[in-house]
Amino acid sequence: MQNTSFQTITVQPIGSTTPTTLVKAAKHPMRAVVSNVGPTLIFIASTTTDLAPKPSTSTYRLFPGEQTVLVAAPKEGFFAVSAAVGGLLSVSISEALPVAL
Repeated sequence: MQNTSFQTITVQPIGSTTPTTLVKAAKHPMRAVVSNVGPTLIFIASTTTDLAPKPSTSTYRLFPGEQTVLVAAPKEGFFAVSAAVGGLLSVSISEALPVAL
């Protein structure tokens, strides 16, 4: 099992050549708790092409002060761009464990 990690990520603005990687799952599903701690709207997508050169309609919008939980399937990733300079996310990443019934 992979240990939980915590980090604060500066998010590249719209128009950047490479969107910011939030989480990338390898063999096991990964859970990311993502908080927008910056002053700008953040766009999140499962492909970089949905974010560059500008966000498509296939994005999740995370407004300043909001938080969400993302679960990446094996080999899936999530990427982000900021509506303006100053995008900042606080992220906690851990393995997504199945819930026993």
